[in-house]
Amino acid sequence: MDVPAISPLTTVRVDLAERSYDIHIGAELIDRIPSWLGELLPKSKHAVLIHDEHLQEVAARLATGL
Repeated sequence: MDVPAISPLTTVRVDLAERSYDIHIGAELIDRIPSWLGELLPKSKHAVLIHDEHLQEVAARLATGL
């Protein structure tokens, strides 16, 4: 069975009226989060990152980028 190639970024919209949101699928998305937050929340000075022990390394990368 051939597996289709995944584009660098695929966005899937979950349409739930006022509770709609996007899911981003792709490689190295963790590194893009700080710039996305800057675009979405340009006036914010604080951010909260909630994670468990399984994401310790990822959380550290994110915190550095914020």
